[in-house]
Amino acid sequence: MILKKRMLFGLIGSFVLSFSMRIQAADIKNVPNYMQPDSVIIYDNELNYQCEKGGEADSSKQEMSDVEPYPGMKAVYDDEGLLRNVYYPDGDGGYQLSPPITTYNNTGVRKRGSGKWEYGKCFLNFKADKVVGKGQITYYGKPDAPKETKFEGDHSVNGEKYYLKMGDCATKWKGDDVPTGVKVKAKNLKNNKVKTFKKEDCGELPNAILDIFEDGTWSKKGICGLTVGGIKDSVDNGKIVHSYTVQ
Repeated sequence: MILKKRMLFGLIGSFVLSFSMRIQAADIKNVPNYMQPDSVIIYDNELNYQCEKGGEADSSKQEMSDVEPYPGMKAVYDDEGLLRNVYYPDGDGGYQLSPPITTYNNTGVRKRGSGKWEYGKCFLNFKADKVVGKGQITYYGKPDAPKETKFEGDHSVNGEKYYLKMGDCATKWKGDDVPTGVKVKAKNLKNNKVKTFKKEDCGELPNAILDIFEDGTWSKKGICGLTVGGIKDSVDNGKIVHSYTVQ
């Protein structure tokens, strides 16, 4: 039996905390979409961020993403200063990609046949029988620390934590949070490389259509053959196709 992960603070405490954060977040700016290249910022309990690395972007790139801040959240930026990934505290001193509150009934999936949804330089097209997306494909995990790659997915299996592995991926939870186990076909439109991944997680994906889990063994040879390799590697022009259900 697969169950989605709930808040890590206990039922009553989580309700109070999440309610208070929503009220407070109304007066707080969203996570910046741009910072200096390779920046890393972490939010405190008052939803103010500190730069662990890098700094703020210049005035020409003062733009906010659609991601609301959360206590302990970590935001990571790419080598051009664009928001790459957002991580949430997992309650054990580490981080997870999925938001602290998710539901297994996949309320984050847009209606079939509802058409194209654009965000940034990406889009997802919700057709009657499948979802087709075009845009950036990124990866997450700890590619620069192969011995520290235990990374939880957004669900448990028979009451046990599920740890991500090679071939797993995350879809965008705001709109494309299809059921766990859905196969996602990804293609690099620059070199026509194709690879199929398995949806085992979800995340913000502020500027991407798919996030591939990296356990540290792909970083030098590319993301499963889709890219050329390197710690900062990604697919700038990619395409994904997947169904709405596990097949």
